[in-house]
Amino acid sequence: MRAVTIALLVVAVATALTGCGRGGGSRARVLRMEIANPAGLAHEPGAAFFAAKVAALSHGRVRIAYDDRWGRGGEALETRLIRDVNAGRAELGVAHTRFLVRAGARMFDVLDAPMLVDRYSLQAAVINGPLGKRMIERTRAAGVEGLALLAGRLTHPVGTRGPIRSLRDVAGHAIGLRAWRPSEHYLPTSPLPALSLHAIGAYPRPLTYSKVFSMYVTAEGGPERPTVYEDDLDSLFFDRYGGRCAAPDRACRTLGPWVTVDAVLWPRTAVIVANPEALARLTPRERGWVHAAAAAAQRRSPAVAGGDQRLLAELCAAGVRAVSASPRAVADLRRTLRLAYWRLGDRRLIGAVERLRRRTAPDPPLRIPSACGRRHSHEGPARGVRSPLPDGVYRVQITPDDLRAADAKGIVDRSGIATLTLRRGHWRLRWSEPPGPGTAGTYAGTPARTAWTLGSGPGRDEAYVSIAAGPDGALRFSVIRAADRPHLQALLASHPWKRIGP
Repeated sequence: MRAVTIALLVVAVATALTGCGRGGGSRARVLRMEIANPAGLAHEPGAAFFAAKVAALSHGRVRIAYDDRWGRGGEALETRLIRDVNAGRAELGVAHTRFLVRAGARMFDVLDAPMLVDRYSLQAAVINGPLGKRMIERTRAAGVEGLALLAGRLTHPVGTRGPIRSLRDVAGHAIGLRAWRPSEHYLPTSPLPALSLHAIGAYPRPLTYSKVFSMYVTAEGGPERPTVYEDDLDSLFFDRYGGRCAAPDRACRTLGPWVTVDAVLWPRTAVIVANPEALARLTPRERGWVHAAAAAAQRRSPAVAGGDQRLLAELCAAGVRAVSASPRAVADLRRTLRLAYWRLGDRRLIGAVERLRRRTAPDPPLRIPSACGRRHSHEGPARGVRSPLPDGVYRVQITPDDLRAADAKGIVDRSGIATLTLRRGHWRLRWSEPPGPGTAGTYAGTPARTAWTLGSGPGRDEAYVSIAAGPDGALRFSVIRAADRPHLQALLASHPWKRIGP
């Protein structure tokens, strides 16, 4: 069975915010919060803020631990996460609203009406207004209690074969959607995005992290793959093809992603949920701290969800192409989709959001960098902005247990002490005790979104990782995408890499 690492956020957070722990040596109350984001807590800023706020308000008396098993394998197992919180196997969790709709909280469905909540200003008005309060109250329909409705990044249509600029690029095409099961056969209880897209002639397909790579391969005779999928600018960095193209498949080199920046599908909203019985076991004062922290996280979340202009520049440097559709084409797509979801969704809720939309100002348009529309090969060494990680030498010890915990089969003999050297975008790894062959590659991007190339020449592979540098200089890796993910997970992410030299 895969080993589980439960990381305590507040070991550092509570000390930094309060300056001390609880007086008198009393033990703090620790609440476990499940996370299903494969990219880790760095990409769930609302949850991180909530944990820090609980620690600050309680002066360390209540602490939040997070358990990332539900995203550890590269998949977001949010349906299972909601079930586990409902059953009391964890006190808290972070679930995206589309999965809560699947679990029975249908009121959140309006947030997924295609091209309805299409601006950050409108999302903020919904979340921090009466409508958001009603949504939180209705979370109980999913068997959990809602604490905070968190704003998320806006998602866009992404093409793998070319840009998405009009209705004809959507209708008649397979479209990758999260939280969609083909076995549902477009039932009334199915998520509104799937029903709406199917109504205009598109074909929703399940979108999982493990299937993204296959969407950039053109081999004949394979299963039908989506040519369009939903994504936000934070996740899109990781949802690129990082493998090498097969020799006969030369077209693979020039495939997407192409993101249409002025067509917004829906926000990726999430809810901090709790087990009702676990909340009842807290003292009134502890519940007050938790609810106050949740309210603060909800108020602040719209500000955290922005930053798309900065992300777009980073994506362009990493090889993503960005395009705009004409205002007429966007309006035509919105009008066609509205006809679909108006028939299928809750008209009272849709009308309430439309009234809010008329009162909110549009977001500033995203500016596409000049080199962002060029067609070029996505295959090659790590591309992107120059990494700000400090050059240095780092060391870690990998044990056979670490390899087994990561399901890295067939390489049990590759344990020992590993030394990693980072120098101006190039890395080198060597083994000692016992000595063994090393490897090298390149890296680029910001720490939260790093392209990590293994090897060189025709045999190279590009993986995508997040890297957090601790106050002591140690590096902690989260492996998001890799051709041999278990191996890289065991090597890079089993333990923090201790800095041993410049």
